[in-house]
Amino acid sequence: MKKFLLFLFVIAIFAIGGLYGYKKLSIDERKNEIIQMFNKELLNDFVESKKSVMERLKTAKDKEEGNKIYNEYVATNKLMLEKINEAHSELLENVFMADSKYNFTPEEWKTVNNYLKDYDLELIDMGEGNAMIAQVPNFYYDIFKDYVTDDYKDYLELVTKEYTEPYFGIEEILVSHEKIADRLLAWEDFQKKYPNSDFLAEADIEANVYRRAYILGAYNLHTREGGSENPELYYIPDNILKEFNRFIETNPDSPTVEYINFYLENYKNPNIEEILYDKFEKEIVKDYESENSNEPVMKDTLEVITEELRYLNSQIAVVENYSKKDTYLNNIEKLTKKLGDYQDLYVAFSPKGEVKEKITSYYLEEFAEPCNEKAGKLFPDMKLKFVTQDGVKVLTDPNGSGEYLEFNSLSGGEQASVMFLLVSMLSSLSGMGVIILDELSVLDDNTFENLIRILKENSFDMVINEPYAMRWGHLNRSARPESDKPPTRYSVI
Repeated sequence: MKKFLLFLFVIAIFAIGGLYGYKKLSIDERKNEIIQMFNKELLNDFVESKKSVMERLKTAKDKEEGNKIYNEYVATNKLMLEKINEAHSELLENVFMADSKYNFTPEEWKTVNNYLKDYDLELIDMGEGNAMIAQVPNFYYDIFKDYVTDDYKDYLELVTKEYTEPYFGIEEILVSHEKIADRLLAWEDFQKKYPNSDFLAEADIEANVYRRAYILGAYNLHTREGGSENPELYYIPDNILKEFNRFIETNPDSPTVEYINFYLENYKNPNIEEILYDKFEKEIVKDYESENSNEPVMKDTLEVITEELRYLNSQIAVVENYSKKDTYLNNIEKLTKKLGDYQDLYVAFSPKGEVKEKITSYYLEEFAEPCNEKAGKLFPDMKLKFVTQDGVKVLTDPNGSGEYLEFNSLSGGEQASVMFLLVSMLSSLSGMGVIILDELSVLDDNTFENLIRILKENSFDMVINEPYAMRWGHLNRSARPESDKPPTRYSVI
């Protein structure tokens, strides 16, 4: 009997083990099937793009450049996420269909997000049967928090909190009335703290969204009751009135107080919701008014496009009718391309841009050739070179060694010679033909004679000081033939 019972026990162990093993095998197969549903190449591209941005941030010269990298990355990333979602459209369209292989159980949904987490992505339920693949809530904050200005950092921190704990579900508020007030005040504080921030429009949108939710509520948060048959029977529940009064007393300087008071005075109006909606709606993309009328028109256009792009991006996050999403995304793609084109043009035509540098370099080359020709008459081996570095810099090789020196490293005579060459060339180009000569005592006799010869060849009108005139006379008597006379057009001072 004991042997029989032992036999039955062993059989049971094997049976249970077999069932467990089969179940585990089945789970593993399903897990592999789920993983195979995703386009790994696109997911890897998303990761590589992040790595590239992080490398750029490490070499950014300052946090303003970090801001620029962020804005560029957000625009690029939205297009990448759009591509990822389009590639997985079949999955996203059927994820809530009971008879579809893409219909995930809660455990399978966790499997998906555990897999996507390695790519900083997640599958999220958008409500009303919609789903999408998006970056994890802390994505941008973790990347940029140490590389951007304070307003960008605080903005990203606020947005991260929004994604981590959404305030609104399918027509219902998911957090307490008091928490709605806290979030509203956080966005108002951001506007006060950073009045010139690039995110002022987004902060205004967020503040108005929370104002609407806080004052008008939702189907699970009624800020007025009764009155369905007679508007005069409308009343504000005690808990809501208590919260409104708390807000007014603790935040008297908040712009929301005006809206609360307006609601308290007009809550019996059957159209109060529409009236408040009109009050909340503000123009986000405003006409750009340049403080400096001399700024290029291109910058004006660039700013307008940028603002419009930000507005459209923000609308994706707050729009309640998700059917408009595709339209917004298409507009974003077009505007992103246009923005990139204008950014390239703006940089190219800026004071330190490529266009100015190339034009300057071209004319400097034309200028350098005659300068070097004259330089050879003063010093046989002297060469001049012009470089565009923090403006225009003149470098001199005085003896043909191939080593170009800055002006301050030259001798007094060499400095005077270089100045004469530059002044004479500019005088020739301007058509004035006038040169003022002074402090030429630093020149040796040979260089001095060469200079006079150049002056005679070019027929300059000169203004010279008396010591110079006396030196000419000395050289004329002692070292030069009688026939060699100074230029005929000169004045002595």
